Amino acid sequence: MQLKVLIAEDDKHTRTIMEHIFQKDPAFKDMDIELLLAPDGELALDLFKRNRVDLVISDLLMPKMDGFAFCRAVRESDHGKDIPIVITSAIYKETALLNRLREELGVVFFPKPFQVREFTHEILGLLQRGEATETPAARRTRITMSGPFQGTLDVRPLPTLLLDIYDIEGTGVLLLEQGKMQKEIFFLFGRPMGAESNIRHEMLGNYLVTKSVITEKRHQELLAQAKNTRVSFLKALLDAREFDQELVLKYHASLVKVRIVNAFRWHSGNYTFSPGDTFSERLPKSPVDPVALVFAGLKRGADLDVITQRVQNDLFSTIKFNERYHSLREEFLRVFGDTVLAQLGQPGTNI
Repeated sequence: MQLKVLIAEDDKHTRTIMEHIFQKDPAFKDMDIELLLAPDGELALDLFKRNRVDLVISDLLMPKMDGFAFCRAVRESDHGKDIPIVITSAIYKETALLNRLREELGVVFFPKPFQVREFTHEILGLLQRGEATETPAARRTRITMSGPFQGTLDVRPLPTLLLDIYDIEGTGVLLLEQGKMQKEIFFLFGRPMGAESNIRHEMLGNYLVTKSVITEKRHQELLAQAKNTRVSFLKALLDAREFDQELVLKYHASLVKVRIVNAFRWHSGNYTFSPGDTFSERLPKSPVDPVALVFAGLKRGADLDVITQRVQNDLFSTIKFNERYHSLREEFLRVFGDTVLAQLGQPGTNI
């Protein structure tokens, strides 16, 4: 199936780079893509109206009709309500403006000069998800490497966010908020490296008390010591040299997973993903396999008999296989077993 990509860009050099990406990059070698090129917004809109476009890439600062007006015109058309739009700019980079554009027009933003690898990865994902009939709401809130992204957990729950960030090999901090509760998950190249929480029972000291590793009295003494020396509780605990360091770090790594999985139950609240490594120097690394964690966490709160019965009753008949399924199938099978997978593989049932 041929895909049409409309590129609205007045800079000839940038236009040429984008042409080369689609024509030469191995990521697109098996895709039948027709490029529609326009040096200004007016011509871009004319091309859009005369073609069934699958993806729009637009600069914001262009002659005749700027990118703001062009993208709004696309969204106001019948065909343009749901197609993915990627905007680029070397001038407009203010977070407030970009967040407004994302909210109003559902766009993905890349600052110029953009990283070719990140740009290619994002475009490929948009085209593949378009073929898999990704919903507009999912597309518009999907995490990218292009800048801060935010949304609500009722629309995009944490398991989905973890897999999104894993897909794009994202590096940054994911902030979760529900009322006064806050959690931060730290990612390097798509993998969680740590997590922090302000919830009392998810703090390391309380966790170690419940595991009978330390007493409550010693817990309070170490808390006071950490406060006085302005270090983390973990550092104060390790500096005390009263406990086996390997054991302490093992419990700390376990707590990272607990903090993340417990947030799977947050069906309301907000999230913000801020790209960039601002934490490596201070954060004790506890690498987590996000795919295994997602499935293990979901299994912990699931009833396999109910899942299988739902499948047999054809309640999942509208689910479709997508690109992510094929990459996650083996881990799904390892965690859930072949019973559910076999049912999902029956005719008329997709995932």
